[in-house]
Amino acid sequence: MMWKRTKFLPVFAATLMLAGCSILTRSGKDTSGSADSLTETRYYLFFTEGTKHALFGNNKTAVDYYKKCTSLRPDASAPYYQMSSIYLKNNQAEIALQYAQKAVQLNAQNEWYLLQLANIYKYIGKSDSAIYYYSKVLKIKENDELRYTLAMLYLEKGNSNMALQLITEMSNENLNSREVMLIKHNVYNTVGKSDSALYWLENVVKTFPDDINSRGMLAEYLTEMKQYDRAKTVYDDILTRDSMNGLVFLSYGEFYSEQNKWDSANIYYHKAFCNSDLPTDEKINVSVSLMSKEKFISNYDSSLIDWMDCIPLVERKFPFYAVQIDLLMNRMEYALAKPLLDSALVYKRDNFNLWEQALLVNNFLHNDSTVALLALQAYKQFPLKKNLLLVGAYAYKNMEKFDKAEILSDSLIQPEIERELRIQGYMLLGELYHTTGDHIKSDSAFDQVLYLDPENSMVLNNYAYYLTLRNVSLDKALKMSRKALDSDPASPTYLDTYGWVLYKTGAFAEAATYVARAIRNGAYENAEVLEHYGDIMWKLNKCVEAREAYETVLQIDSLALVKEKLDLIPVNCEK
Repeated sequence: MMWKRTKFLPVFAATLMLAGCSILTRSGKDTSGSADSLTETRYYLFFTEGTKHALFGNNKTAVDYYKKCTSLRPDASAPYYQMSSIYLKNNQAEIALQYAQKAVQLNAQNEWYLLQLANIYKYIGKSDSAIYYYSKVLKIKENDELRYTLAMLYLEKGNSNMALQLITEMSNENLNSREVMLIKHNVYNTVGKSDSALYWLENVVKTFPDDINSRGMLAEYLTEMKQYDRAKTVYDDILTRDSMNGLVFLSYGEFYSEQNKWDSANIYYHKAFCNSDLPTDEKINVSVSLMSKEKFISNYDSSLIDWMDCIPLVERKFPFYAVQIDLLMNRMEYALAKPLLDSALVYKRDNFNLWEQALLVNNFLHNDSTVALLALQAYKQFPLKKNLLLVGAYAYKNMEKFDKAEILSDSLIQPEIERELRIQGYMLLGELYHTTGDHIKSDSAFDQVLYLDPENSMVLNNYAYYLTLRNVSLDKALKMSRKALDSDPASPTYLDTYGWVLYKTGAFAEAATYVARAIRNGAYENAEVLEHYGDIMWKLNKCVEAREAYETVLQIDSLALVKEKLDLIPVNCEK
């Protein structure tokens, strides 16, 4: 929604928030309490000095004088009100609240003290208390500004009936103001009376025919009501009045996107983005919104890139580049996204999302050294994100820098590390030690994983396969492999492992069944699985099937060992 019907800025609100800022006129002569003449003289001397310093912005000195006033006359309310005003002006609402409460406690009939307290409660978001004190002020003095503020608060609280009652009690001269008619529209819209809500919005347009914003609100509300023909008429009317209004272009684009008419939406979005009067922040917000719409981003992401080219270079701040990065990553154009991420990280090192994107991009580009570097840099920036150490460890493993990978992995298996991350650390150590041939440490690491997570199917499968490669603990391997397969009976990886363990135990016919299923389930281009099948067929004296399997392997990968196996099969093999 381009024109905010529910969040417009009423002129009344600004008036009320400043009600407590006038130091001389709001408190006047303090008639609360009593004092002898000498005390009275000193009191007013200090009060006057405090007021002078407050007027010139010497707030600390002013507060000191007002505190002297309260020492002389603890029952005087005016100094507390003045100190409340000073602290409120400096956005120290909690301290301001304490002094305002004290002022009201001492003089509960002073409308300015009550109003100050109500304003502070509204400022800190305590709506119920704000409503209570605004209502007390309204009983003392009739005031349409207060009625409007109270109506807004009731509307925010969901009490539409009270909001409407307050609005109808306004004097005739304010009933036809734009703000009052809009709040009536909002109230009726909130309670689901769309016809009445539409009536008041149309009334705004009739009363203020030259107000483009009101017409924009009407067009958007008609769109919400799915009265698209009427909404289009209003949009076209606006453009006859202001043919270069960027906000209208943007809203018109939303109108067409609401109906999934993306070609037409494309036209108006492009005009909006290339309109110099439309704030860049608004364009960026729309870009982010559009990127969440799957149909748009899958068909028109290139259009969004073109539109963003209209944003001048001098206005391209971090949010602009963040959108560009997301777009390029969505298009999997990682090489183009990388330099933008590099630049963004120079200025936004505290943005964890950027670090994640940079790691993802460099991983896709197989820049393992960069991944390792970024992971450690990110960890220094975000020391609680221990998973970054795991990312760095895997990068070092890929680079065959096993010592560095081991150091990072070791740091993840300490007792204070959360369970899931410890499991990942042990898994990586198991793989590292298997790669370097340290089988005792490898087996120990995998055993630790299964101690922490007995159902970890990946480790059950891999551990079983590694034992099979070494021809050790085949009974243990068979049990682990079976358990992994039971967790996912269709997995070609688990089927192949289980079949291979059976092969190693001499159960060739049963092994053939499982490896054949692995091939049918997706491993028909996996050289290792096909080689296993060829080996099993050879053991079963099915040389034709063995030859076919080995020949298929060689089409995928020129493995010398497979070539040797193929050469062993007689040329005239017919079995």
